[in-house]
Amino acid sequence: MMQRKTPSILKLACAFTALSAAAVASPAQAFQPRDTHEVNAVNVRILQSEMMVAALTCNMHTRYNTVVVRYQGELVSHARVLKKMFRRDHGARAQSELDGFVTQLANDASIRSIRERQTFCTNATKMFSSILSGENTLAATGLRTVEEAVVQEMPSK
Repeated sequence: MMQRKTPSILKLACAFTALSAAAVASPAQAFQPRDTHEVNAVNVRILQSEMMVAALTCNMHTRYNTVVVRYQGELVSHARVLKKMFRRDHGARAQSELDGFVTQLANDASIRSIRERQTFCTNATKMFSSILSGENTLAATGLRTVEEAVVQEMPSK
């Protein structure tokens, strides 16, 4: 059976991303959300990064595309809020800081997907199922990472 080269390429891309992201503030320092709208915008951006990595790593392109089409308005709305927040907090450096933040999110998800690919993809399947089965907004799902999709399925005590 012929092995795919994607994981090797993905590892190289992650290594490059890690190096480039090292020069940027960590996500905790990159922004300062001041209200629920800004917190939701950050959480949806985290979720979007997770979904993109899952689409590439776990071959879930169709699910990702379905989510993006279904929630396009919400994604655009949250992206606007995030841009305004970064402009307020970083002025002329807003776009580069936002790019660094998004890069760090993708890098974090990529590293987890490389370390535990099977678990990451299993959890991503649950995440997409949860998102696509509900009528909630992306922000209302409470999901940010693929691991949270599993936590939500655990029975409460």
